[in-house]
Amino acid sequence: MWDTINADPETVTRLHESYLESLEPARERLRGRIAGVAGVQLDGSIESLVPLNAWFMDEILETPDKPGLSLPSWWDPAMPTAETGDPETYPFTRSQLELIDEVQAYYAEVLQKVRPDAPWVIYKRGKRNINNGRSMLKLAKDHFLAPRTVVYGVALGSVLYNQPSPVDVLATVARDIQLEGR
Repeated sequence: MWDTINADPETVTRLHESYLESLEPARERLRGRIAGVAGVQLDGSIESLVPLNAWFMDEILETPDKPGLSLPSWWDPAMPTAETGDPETYPFTRSQLELIDEVQAYYAEVLQKVRPDAPWVIYKRGKRNINNGRSMLKLAKDHFLAPRTVVYGVALGSVLYNQPSPVDVLATVARDIQLEGR
């Protein structure tokens, strides 16, 4: 991922804009990938996240490597992937990063539906905060969420730690966010 903690403000702004522009194309790729998968319907509802999450945890383990794929906007191309670096440090292939990108983009869509009042912001807190410069949804004064981080964590559990998350984890977080907004 990009080092946004130490990046200059212009770079952070460019990365933020690039990330936001990449969301819709990633959602469209996911819809194409999901077409015909039994039991998974991307209707923008919280309920759609449970079968999507179950499918995702299986798919992330079975995604075949496709050489030459471009990397998601949030991944620094200078950083290795599992094909070129230590899989213990960089556990995902380009194909897996593409899948993570697609699922996190859809997850962001659902979160924005349940919390239309939550704007996208560039996170800014303390100079050493690991989230500085990242694109996040601002849910409340001091509550921010990066959909990518949640989905990336689900993928890490399956791929690196062999500890799949509960299939309702994405839906549970979305429900909690929805309740906070009431």
